[in-house]
Amino acid sequence: GAARLRLVDGNFSCSGFVELYRQGLWGAVGADAGAWPHLASRICEAVNCGHVALEHGAVPEAASHLPVRWEMERSCQRPSVLDCFNETRDGRGKTPAFLICSGSEPRAARRLAGGLTPCQGHIEVFRGERWQALCDEPARRAERGRQLCQELRCGQLSSSAALKEPPTLGVTCAARSLHLCALRGALRTCSRTSDSKPQAAGLGAGTIMSILLALVLFGILLLICGPPAYKRLMKKISKKKQRQWIGPTGFNQNVSFHRNSTVNLRPRAEGPRAQGEDNDYAQPPKNPYLSAYPALEGASQSSNPPDNSSDSDYDLHSARRV
Repeated sequence: GAARLRLVDGNFSCSGFVELYRQGLWGAVGADAGAWPHLASRICEAVNCGHVALEHGAVPEAASHLPVRWEMERSCQRPSVLDCFNETRDGRGKTPAFLICSGSEPRAARRLAGGLTPCQGHIEVFRGERWQALCDEPARRAERGRQLCQELRCGQLSSSAALKEPPTLGVTCAARSLHLCALRGALRTCSRTSDSKPQAAGLGAGTIMSILLALVLFGILLLICGPPAYKRLMKKISKKKQRQWIGPTGFNQNVSFHRNSTVNLRPRAEGPRAQGEDNDYAQPPKNPYLSAYPALEGASQSSNPPDNSSDSDYDLHSARRV
């Protein structure tokens, strides 16, 4: 039959020992540190399991039941990965390659817990039917936070730090991918790690409450001070209108009076008689209907002429003042 690859004896379908079928025989592929980084991803793609999740060929406790028959070809550039293996002369004592791919394996449940939002808090993984804290080394802490923020669609990591809390029982994990930590992690006592995403640009709850409070105070101030201010304004407008004179044209006209400096004053006559007869200010005016201001003579007189109709018994035009 045709040559083909498979992964066997793993915890799920896309993990296990690498075995190759060629020349009618199945055999394990020997681990080779020099060829492994180059061929690991190609093997995962060949078995339809995505990309490599665990980049080294570490062997778990259980051993492969097939002997090592094939060895990897270093720096293989052949189009088909099936052509990158050679038959080994002596497979005794060689370690079989073990591979974990990221394709169809069950993803471990993980979350950020204890934060104000789903995108803030300490990392927890679901292991042994319960949520447990993830214990990470400081060098790996930021990478874990970036992975989880992206998987939870929380954007980019904002901060990552160890919490100053009493130690708790958590899961340790040496796998690079975070979703493998629940499957391969071990329990130990550690401090929690807190991660968070960047805060969205926008108004916070405190800012919104401050704005609403300011609007309420402004409304109360407007109700208290508004009516008195309006009355004062209307009073000023009313006084301004009263100071204006409506002229013959019907338009508001401002009137002012000035004394003509070129008027020749009449010399005062000597003697008591002259003082009694010629002094215009000592005697009342001869015409009581004349105004003290010539400019207002027309305004002071009645605009309606006296009624001299035929029904009246008196001739108002010919009447003389006694």
